[in-house]
Amino acid sequence: MTQPQGLDSAIGRVSRMDYINNKSINEAQILKIQKKIKGLQHWLGKLGTAAFGKCIRCGEPINHNRLLLVPESAHCIRCASRP
Repeated sequence: MTQPQGLDSAIGRVSRMDYINNKSINEAQILKIQKKIKGLQHWLGKLGTAAFGKCIRCGEPINHNRLLLVPESAHCIRCASRP
């Protein structure tokens, strides 16, 4: 779904525009999923250590509810809201 569409394809102009739009949406979704996987791998590597569940910025424990809702989160709510 993210591969380029050949110019020799017999689709109309509107269909080609839809394809381009869908392609960019799919690419954005792929990047989002890759970021989530990276965050989950981060926690998997810290499983069983004292650093598991602690904010990487301030070192405070991340709220359990936050980890349940956003398991790839590496920051506590306070640090995540700061730039």
